[in-house]
Parts: sequence; structure tokens; C-alpha cells
Amino acid sequence: EVLEVLRYQAIQLHHRLLEAGLHGRTLVLKLRFADFTTISRHASAPQGVTYFESQPILERAWRLFQEQGTLPQLRLIGLGVANLLPLQGPRQLVLPFEEAGSAGPSAKFDP
Repeated sequence: EVLEVLRYQAIQLHHRLLEAGLHGRTLVLKLRFADFTTISRHASAPQGVTYFESQPILERAWRLFQEQGTLPQLRLIGLGVANLLPLQGPRQLVLPFEEAGSAGPSAKFDP
């Protein structure tokens, strides 16, 4: 049941982002319990990746939910995106460097 709610919200979020011409770097999951206690969990996307399409939003939201373990009875589930950026315009690209400490491109440089 929770997965279906998250799926619906991920699709709705995708449509709202598309209409606004935005994408975001941080996914936000908000959970409210029967006693009205509310928690939020955030997940930032890896460099060069943003949340826009409904499937990656759903997959990350589901992982965030599962990381919470056993939860009291839920009253509300909310899904959002933060650190918004325009879909069009400059974007940070990821360079294919090796992991830190390995013999990557900088180790081969010999002036």
C-alpha cells in the first residue's frame, strides 16, 4: 500500500516538475504518524544526477522509506524535491576520473 502511494506521488511530482520546467538535486520524504509526530528524510542525488523522472524518484523514495525500519501507523506520506534547478541552462558535468587514491589521470601527468 505504501509503495502504491509513493508511486502515485512520484508520478504527480514528475508532472509538477515538468510543468514548472524544473528538476532537483534533493529528494524529500515526509512521514506523519498517528500521534502527529512528523519526520523528514532527505537524499541528495550523486553529482551530475537530478530528480525529475518518476521512476528514479520512486526508487529513491522507497529506499528512504525502507531505511526507517518498523514504523508506527502512518497518517500521511509526502514527497518533494528541493535544491531546484531549471531544466534548461548550464549544468555541472561529471568528469570520468578514477577514485581518489588510485592511479588516475593526475598520476600520469608528467610536465
